[in-house]
Amino acid sequence: MNINKTPSIKKAVLISRPINKSLRDASISNKQAQKLRHAPTERLWKENKIYLLPMMPTDLDEKEAYLEKEYRCLYCDQLYDDQTLECKICCRVAHIDCLFRRGHLDTPTVSQKTDWSCSDCCDLSKCLQDDEMRRIISNFDELDFRKNCYVKFDDYISVKRKLLEENGDEMTEEKYLEEERKFRHMDKNNFGSITWNEYLQYESASLIARKNKIELSNNLKTKELIKAKHLFLRFDNEKQLMINKEDSKKCYMEYIQNLRSKLGPVFVEHISQCIDMFGLNPLSDQKTK
Repeated sequence: MNINKTPSIKKAVLISRPINKSLRDASISNKQAQKLRHAPTERLWKENKIYLLPMMPTDLDEKEAYLEKEYRCLYCDQLYDDQTLECKICCRVAHIDCLFRRGHLDTPTVSQKTDWSCSDCCDLSKCLQDDEMRRIISNFDELDFRKNCYVKFDDYISVKRKLLEENGDEMTEEKYLEEERKFRHMDKNNFGSITWNEYLQYESASLIARKNKIELSNNLKTKELIKAKHLFLRFDNEKQLMINKEDSKKCYMEYIQNLRSKLGPVFVEHISQCIDMFGLNPLSDQKTK
């Protein structure tokens, strides 16, 4: 089943870049930006990929997706039973007790309808390019100068302040509060320190948010496409495989409301900003009246 294996189209585009390699490879600062404006450039062709949207799953695709479900636990390799959760993204399954004993669940008494994603599907870094991954590793190594495999807030701020000073800038109160907010966002357990995994997931999410949305849609698994299909068809009342702008907004809002009920307090921090950005917050309409 290749519904989400849509090929990309390769296209070459003409770009300009500095001839000086040190300027080309460096991260852009205020001083470097001024140098780039006056630096001699070279013209070259760069490969640019154009991605196509995945096709809508057919009824046959849905049946095949159901048949592809694994029937042995991811951890103990025992057969599927009534005390098993199925990954909401891929075809893996795991016993509730196996998940609880490994710390993936807070309680051993949960419903089979509980949303659970396996570790592979939770790893956002799989959507990154190699150079993006190398940059994240390098940045964390710079923060973790004590080589503890975790970073405390004081060390985090000191490195950020040093980087600003190297670029001819300073740590203002506004920037301090912004870095503090980012650190709290990464420190999900409120331990006062961030681990490599917490840093990786946060930076991966930040990079993914800036990526081309059509490119990201090619990373969707079959089950995710099936869910999107059913949500779309609920608003396609005329059965023409298209919905208008208002129905599209309702479609998004229903999806957001489902996430709100499932994620609880986590929803406010992680998703509410996206709602405002896309103009999907119903309260925003009331404020403008």
